[in-house]
Amino acid sequence: MMKIKITTLTPVHVGSGREIQGGFEYVALPQEKLVAVLDPEKVLNLIGEEHLDLWVSCIEKGENILQKIPQLRNRSSAELAARTIPSRKPVEKPIREQIRSGNGQALLPGSSLKGALRTTVWAETLLDNKQLVKDRYKLGRDDRGKMRWSDSSLQKQLFGSDPNHDIFRLLQVGDAYFNNTAVFQTQLVNLKGKNWRIDRGEGKGTSPDTLIEAIPAGQSAFYEMRFNDLLLERAKGTDTFKQYTERLSIPELFKLVNAYTERLVSDESDYWANEDLPNGFEPYPDELDRIIGLLGSCEANECILRLGWGSGFRSMTGDWHGAMNERDYDDLIRSLRPPKYDGLLYPKTTRFVEEGLPLGFVKLTIV
Repeated sequence: MMKIKITTLTPVHVGSGREIQGGFEYVALPQEKLVAVLDPEKVLNLIGEEHLDLWVSCIEKGENILQKIPQLRNRSSAELAARTIPSRKPVEKPIREQIRSGNGQALLPGSSLKGALRTTVWAETLLDNKQLVKDRYKLGRDDRGKMRWSDSSLQKQLFGSDPNHDIFRLLQVGDAYFNNTAVFQTQLVNLKGKNWRIDRGEGKGTSPDTLIEAIPAGQSAFYEMRFNDLLLERAKGTDTFKQYTERLSIPELFKLVNAYTERLVSDESDYWANEDLPNGFEPYPDELDRIIGLLGSCEANECILRLGWGSGFRSMTGDWHGAMNERDYDDLIRSLRPPKYDGLLYPKTTRFVEEGLPLGFVKLTIV
C-alpha cells in the first residue's frame, strides 16, 4: 500500500448531487466573506417555536429568512451555521455542494480518482491499438440502420470480460479528505458562429454562471493506493487479468498519467493559441501552459491528473475518438447533439472558473 499526497492545482469539484438553496438553506454573510449553511437547531433556538410558521413560509416561497425574520438579522456565522464556506461575493443562487464524508469533511472519493485513472489507461491503450477503433462494429451495433454506440465490447476485450476479471480489480484507491472548500462562480465560453464568447445564458438549458462549492487550488490531503500483487500472483495460469496489468503498477501508471495529461493539455493549449479569446477568458491558456510546465518538472514519483465536474468532454473520455474513421466519428458526434450543429467543433463549450482558471487539475505524489 502506497501513501499518496494529492494537491489541487486548480479548483476541483466532485458533487454530492445536491444543490444548497440560497436564502433558507444557506445565507450570505458579506461582512465575514462567507456563506453560512444553516443549522436548523440554531435557527429554531433564535426565532422560537412561535415563529416557526414564518420560517416554513420562507422555505415554501424561496424567500431570504434574514430579510423576513427580524430575530436572525445581524447574526454571526457562529450563531447560525452548521458550517461555513468562504465566498468573496454575496450569493443567493443554488450552490452545487461538494461531496462530503459522514463526519462532514470535503472529499475526493477514491471512486472518482480511480475512474479518472481508468480513463487514462483506457484512452492510451486504445491509441496504442488504433486498429481496434477503425472497425465501427467494435464500437456499437447497427439497429435498423441506426448505430447504437457503445464501447462495452472493447472494454471486455481489453480489460476483462466481467467485474471479476477486470484488471482494475488490481488497483485499490482510497478517499482523500480535505479541510477547506470555497464558493466559485463558473462560466462557459461558447463558440457562436466563428467567434468564442462568454455565454450569458441566451441558450436554452445553459447555466453559464453555475455556483459550485469546490476544493480550492493549493489544498493537500493524503490517501492510500495499492496495486494488488498478491491477487495478480494468485491469478497466474488463468484467464483472469490476462493483459495490460503492467500498466496499473503504480510507477508505470504515473508515467502513463503524465503522458496522457500532457497530450490533452498540449492539444488544448495549441488550439487556444490560434483563437481570439473573449474578455475574462484570457488567463485560461496561460494556466494550461503552467500545467505543461509542471508536467515537465515532475519526478518519477509524481503525476498530474484531471478529474471532476467541469473538466470537459476530452478529459472525461480520454479524447481517443480522433483515431476513429472520419465517417464513424462524424456519425458519433451527430448522435450526441442536434443536427443544427453539424460541421461545428465538438465540444463547442469550455467551462472555467470566473478568474479564467480551468477546473480539475491535481498533482499526485508518492510519499
